[in-house]
Amino acid sequence: MTKLATEITLFGTSISPGIAIGKPYFFCWKDDKVPEFVVSEEDIEQEIERYHEALRLCRDEIRVLQKKLKDELIQEGAEIIEAQLHITQDPLFTHTMEEEIRSSKKNAEAAFKKVIQRYQDRFHSLKEPFFRERFKDIQDISRRIILYLRRSIRFSLAEIPKDSIIVSSELSAIEAAEAKKGKVLALLTGKGSSTSHAAIVAKARGIPFIANIDLKALHADVDFLIVDARKGVVIVNPTDETINSYKALSSDISLRFSKLIEKPTLSAETFDGYKIRLSANLEMASDVDSLHEHGPLGVGLFRSEYIFLPKKEFPTEDRQFEIYRDIVQKMRGLPIVIRTFDVGGDKSIQDLPTLQKGNPFLGCRALRFLLREREIFKAQLRAILRAALYGEVSILFPMVSSLNEIKEAKLLIEETKKELDLKGVQRADRVRIGCMIEVPSAAIIADLIAKECDFLSIGTNDLVQYSLAVDRANHDMQGYYTPTHPGVIRLIKLVVAEANLKGIPVSVCGEIAADPRFTSLLIGLGIQELSLASRYIPVIKNAIRSTSIIDACKLAEKALSLSTAEEISDLLTEEYKNSVPEDLHFISSSM
Repeated sequence: MTKLATEITLFGTSISPGIAIGKPYFFCWKDDKVPEFVVSEEDIEQEIERYHEALRLCRDEIRVLQKKLKDELIQEGAEIIEAQLHITQDPLFTHTMEEEIRSSKKNAEAAFKKVIQRYQDRFHSLKEPFFRERFKDIQDISRRIILYLRRSIRFSLAEIPKDSIIVSSELSAIEAAEAKKGKVLALLTGKGSSTSHAAIVAKARGIPFIANIDLKALHADVDFLIVDARKGVVIVNPTDETINSYKALSSDISLRFSKLIEKPTLSAETFDGYKIRLSANLEMASDVDSLHEHGPLGVGLFRSEYIFLPKKEFPTEDRQFEIYRDIVQKMRGLPIVIRTFDVGGDKSIQDLPTLQKGNPFLGCRALRFLLREREIFKAQLRAILRAALYGEVSILFPMVSSLNEIKEAKLLIEETKKELDLKGVQRADRVRIGCMIEVPSAAIIADLIAKECDFLSIGTNDLVQYSLAVDRANHDMQGYYTPTHPGVIRLIKLVVAEANLKGIPVSVCGEIAADPRFTSLLIGLGIQELSLASRYIPVIKNAIRSTSIIDACKLAEKALSLSTAEEISDLLTEEYKNSVPEDLHFISSSM
């Protein structure tokens, strides 16, 4: 085959930003034929034991990866890997397999492949992204078990050559966790979405990742690749000139970002003195300590469901109280907003059938679920009220769609207060109550909801999804998932205007809060607080300090006058380029 000499540019979906220059490493699982033979009656128990040994080795391997992520302080990734561990305890991998070996009298490999095939047929008939993502996890684990059963040579992304760019049809969370930074420079896949487990792990680890690349254009004789995950661009066989240009760009980005990190005590205010409150999103209690590295930050969104999702069972009131109290005490007097359990949608619990019916994103989710399962809800409310004695705590209700829901939730808070008082349990006298604006109905009646709340928090990820009728987990629909859609911008403006009339603040906690191109727009729309992952705080603080309230208001006025998402996107990119010309990391990104 003739070596490709011409520089070729491929386009995909940017999952995790960054730049990488290296050699492609084609990673795939060999789907060799699994041996099949009859096992004699006297050897069946031994065959079952052989299977359990392979399952044990697989679990040990996953535990090693989990520890690795914990050592890297990547708690969200560690929790995802812990969820993989719990999958290996599913009856599918235990009782079902034992029964299949006994009934079929076939070797473990053949029995296992048959069981997995049955599950694959069932999962492929389901349309919900949550179940498709779950089967990816099951599939990855099953491949590893088969390899141990066949005593194949174990190979993982931890063992590849240095300075490699992984090219694969698809990657699992475990594989993304195996990838060693320094060896693995970037990830390229033929399929994938920004909400997949592999994407979450890659983002947490800071590994550039582009999905939905045309892999047919990447041949085995390609020597060199440049991955520009800011723009979703892959350059195949780059010229020396292109390589040198990207090396200089990458070095400049690293240098500028390191300078931003060196200034954690600078205040988040525009250059004409308008202050914006920056807060951190928090998933795991163990992440609190790292927050203080970026200055005196409060927590604008603690996603409380992450304390139990990997284990798939709700913690007791006392256990929740201990977790919340420890977090509040570690806040050192800074405020924290605890969002009540947001389960359903892509955060499902297998043992709760109310979460599984129909489309989980449009069913019994979040506050709807909690108002049905009142004992679960009240146990959490009691735990929060008890923990609020130790600091400044607010309660945030997710996925509110009507005024009745917020009123009913507030009545339950009063009930739980009385229950604690009757038992003589100490609690906070008052906590601030907030409501998430994530669906159009809540945005439209923001004037009514604002009367019942102390603050509002706009969850733009879901607001975009529900406003535009786009499944954000479906990579085929990525082109329609546009946060710059005029309808979305106008809904944000509407919410802020109504909240201002009632004298309550509004924050934004979606992904656009971490994108500096949106910062000036959000300030101009009247947003007073941005809540985001702490790693993006330095960049957003710099964006705030590089604009003025007057310029921000003019930008918002101009954006509201535009007709298309593309026009608004171009406007925000151009304005950000003018105000922060040195930020090469985001300027060339596409929205």
